[in-house]
Amino acid sequence: MRYLLDTVAISDFTKMPGDRGVKAWFGSVDEDDTFLSVGVVAELRLGIQNRSVNRHGVDLEFWLSHQLLPRFAGRIIGVDPLVADVWGRNLHTLRAAGRVNYVVDALIGATARVHDLVVVTRNVRDFEPLGVDLLNPWTDGPGQGTGLLPKFIRRDQALG
Repeated sequence: MRYLLDTVAISDFTKMPGDRGVKAWFGSVDEDDTFLSVGVVAELRLGIQNRSVNRHGVDLEFWLSHQLLPRFAGRIIGVDPLVADVWGRNLHTLRAAGRVNYVVDALIGATARVHDLVVVTRNVRDFEPLGVDLLNPWTDGPGQGTGLLPKFIRRDQALG
């Protein structure tokens, strides 16, 4: 399985000590099977512009520029015409569901659908209308779901 990390999932690493379930999940998967959307990078940058050091003393600028981005080199997925098309459809779906401030979630969902990735997030409810595979390591840690991996919601379950 391959995974697309939501902003909330990757930013858990800037928290001390962070969520044990999230850390355990990350330890149970091959890092090469984890990806970021350019939308997540943009959300992280926005957060850093608002606060350069978090309450735990982590230098967020250094973390993003010198740790996270190099670590995910080659695994940050951009927007191509197919992703853009699905992104537009997702925006319509979310707006029809009364959610108008979810532009990046719509992009993450489009990226996951086009590239057949499972979205890793705590905000499962935000992605459910998009019908993508979802995994929440905050509530379904390793060993609590199917096999060694956390339980995740499959597209067909979300739609049916």
